[in-house]
Amino acid sequence: VQDITGGTLGGLGLVVVGHPFDTLKVRLQTQDARNPAYSGLTDCIKKTYEKEGFAGFYKGVASPLIGQMVFNAVQFFAYGEAKRIVAGDTKPDEMTIRQFFGAGALTGFVIAFVEGPIDLFKTQLQTQVFKPTPAFNNFTGCVRHICSNYGVKGVYQGIGPTICRNVPAISLYFGVYEYCRRQLVAPGQKLEDLPAWALLTSGAAGGFMYWLSTYPIDVVKSSMMADDPSNRKFKNIPSTVRQLWAEGGLRRFYVGLSPCLIRSAPANAICFLLYEKTVEIMR
Repeated sequence: VQDITGGTLGGLGLVVVGHPFDTLKVRLQTQDARNPAYSGLTDCIKKTYEKEGFAGFYKGVASPLIGQMVFNAVQFFAYGEAKRIVAGDTKPDEMTIRQFFGAGALTGFVIAFVEGPIDLFKTQLQTQVFKPTPAFNNFTGCVRHICSNYGVKGVYQGIGPTICRNVPAISLYFGVYEYCRRQLVAPGQKLEDLPAWALLTSGAAGGFMYWLSTYPIDVVKSSMMADDPSNRKFKNIPSTVRQLWAEGGLRRFYVGLSPCLIRSAPANAICFLLYEKTVEIMR
């Protein structure tokens, strides 16, 4: 219950702080490389505001707002269970850093099947701006359109790269967070007594490493998820990698990295702080 409640509130904080940056990231990642709509991050911010106002930065927010609260609850619950599995006879408080990384990897695989549909709906909504005639304009319309026309296969479009990203990314997410927390414990201080700044710092480090280490596969994932389900251009990981490489070489796999890294630190710092403080209150 503590993991679920803490994860839910952490997910809420993550979306409120991070969604505008995520919108910019996805639009930069998925724009036509041969005829880009934006020349860079600043141009993307300017055009999004001019065309859609402040609300444009929260385009598709219903999916992650609802989804991230559910997803984060599942993620932290799964992480708690994964720690028990990986630890075996060892108490969770006595786990090694390597075991935390292992628990994170196991968590990443499991929650990919929850995160995949959330990301798909969000990405489809965020990228409707590129289409002359949008197929839908809101979250419920997106869900209805995808489910009624393409079924389960449509909902899980891009699940392959989601798994490939999540296993190493969430291993680093929790592993780096746990490592940093333990490095910031003062002599004689208990881990659960860490001040807010230490939790924020550890959460920021975990979130930053999540994205820095796996960003290219996230570009592949976004490209596959933004694809038109009725006329797939990016059908699988190998063909998507080849096409993206042809569009711009190695640089193509790092388009949109700036808003992603800017978002990663504060959003995940808030997420972990809310999680830890909620668990502390509920103990």
